[in-house]
Amino acid sequence: MATNKTPIYTIPILTKDQSNISLKSKKFLETESANVKKNGKREKTSKSHLALAVLACVLGSPLQIGLNTAILNAPQEVIKDFFNETYFDRYDEVMSDSLLTMLWAMTVALFCVGGMMGGVSAAYFSGKFGRKGTLLLNNAVAFTCAALQGCSKVSKSFEVLIAGRVVAGICCGLNSAVAPLYLAEIAPISLRGFCGTCNQLSITFGVLIGGVLGMKLVLGTETLWPILVVSCTDLFRGL
Repeated sequence: MATNKTPIYTIPILTKDQSNISLKSKKFLETESANVKKNGKREKTSKSHLALAVLACVLGSPLQIGLNTAILNAPQEVIKDFFNETYFDRYDEVMSDSLLTMLWAMTVALFCVGGMMGGVSAAYFSGKFGRKGTLLLNNAVAFTCAALQGCSKVSKSFEVLIAGRVVAGICCGLNSAVAPLYLAEIAPISLRGFCGTCNQLSITFGVLIGGVLGMKLVLGTETLWPILVVSCTDLFRGL
């Protein structure tokens, strides 16, 4: 005679070690999900910080190179008149054309000499103070050059303007060497080419702004050209 047998279900009993493992796995999953959320927020924050750092570096450093390169082209005759007036006030005679040409050539060319000095010294300063530290310390050089060039008309001394151009060259030489290194170091591999392009584009944009600011309709006048030579250094330096 057949009998009905009911199946017997057994509930597995977890040992103490097995229960600890399950609790640890749950905590691990919770921790991983929390980390994923945090990493997402950090990624957004890091991208915004990267964009801000690139913008500040590009506007504060390479742009000055283009500005200082083109800033004296348009108001050339106005500044030459300042040279003549200063020379006449000192010696009560008109400056010769050869001397005027030589002084103007020095004003333009010594900027390049200062640039060579700044470029050569960039390796030492970037190694000692770091890329970011060198760019920050270069602010002091920029403000010195702005003070010299801006005070040249007030002090009635074209030598001060020439000295300011030398200091401006040192500032731009440091910027031209250190700024690309800083951009390459802070940018991820996928964006290094873009950051390098921004550096060169900023220099070209600075040449454009310098040409526009030097026009007579803007700052290239007899009374406003000292503001022009100051603005080429401190226009975006606050960044």
